[in-house]
Amino acid sequence: MEIIDVLKSAANPEKATSMSAYMREQFPFLGIPTPERKKLCHEFLKAQKSLDWKFIFCCWELPQREYQYLAIDCLVKLKKQLTLDDIPNLQKLVTEKSWWDSVDALDAIVGDIALRYTEVNDILLQWSVHENM
Repeated sequence: MEIIDVLKSAANPEKATSMSAYMREQFPFLGIPTPERKKLCHEFLKAQKSLDWKFIFCCWELPQREYQYLAIDCLVKLKKQLTLDDIPNLQKLVTEKSWWDSVDALDAIVGDIALRYTEVNDILLQWSVHENM
């Protein structure tokens, strides 16, 4: 996938070290600050017209945190396409590689679905008592 290579080629090992330290060494980073990452991904995101869960999970499986940010950016852009059926996939993202940065972003996406599908409220209640939450 071209966007993966674009980010990889923009890696800055010096910045990666400090970015990882800021996140308490929870994740490795490429070292691409958010404004630069957003510039690099702008055209890719602009071209996204439909949600591709295979791509989202591919980003989630890559070790560097910028790839999870890219997945979240895709979800944010296409959040109006998300439905009740997407909740299990979102739960997987919330519970894997979870840290405040990803959970906060995914919370807004899940909240948007909950506003449109009241059935999500029961699921959110179940999540609130889940051992991983």
